[in-house]
Amino acid sequence: MEVEVRPVGGLETCFVSLPLPLIHTLQSTTSSGFLPPILALELRPLNNSDRRWHVAWSGSASQSAAIEVAQQLAESIGLPSHAKVQVRAIATLPRATGVTIEPVSEDDWEMTENFSLDYQKGQEHCLTESLLFDLIEHPSLADILTSLKMLSWAWVLAHARGVALADTNQ
Repeated sequence: MEVEVRPVGGLETCFVSLPLPLIHTLQSTTSSGFLPPILALELRPLNNSDRRWHVAWSGSASQSAAIEVAQQLAESIGLPSHAKVQVRAIATLPRATGVTIEPVSEDDWEMTENFSLDYQKGQEHCLTESLLFDLIEHPSLADILTSLKMLSWAWVLAHARGVALADTNQ
């Protein structure tokens, strides 16, 4: 299906919003009539260029007949305003096996170092409290941060109640 792309200022999301006719078309292509909670899409310009953009949709409908994308995201992936594109759902995606973070500025380096120190302290705390914290089970940075927050709150709540945390795997 051919659709126009419209960057929207003020949006703070990395997901696109799709026009209702496109959502209905995508739903009709599935055997169940339901789409997954997050759908990967490939956008190709109509001029048969080799250029392609990959975006994700999480269920939101656009306010117009265009695919709406955050201005900042469109700029960062080089998606031109008002481009006419063909849309294709991507059925299978390879699983990420690693994430590389490269700090650019001095502030980025400081944040990376602070996170590294906080992570080490959290890991030491987990080991001293006999909790199993395995980085392999939490491959993304968001999962690591979420796990550390959850473990920190569990530790605070347990100590506030005078309860020692123990390894549940024994």
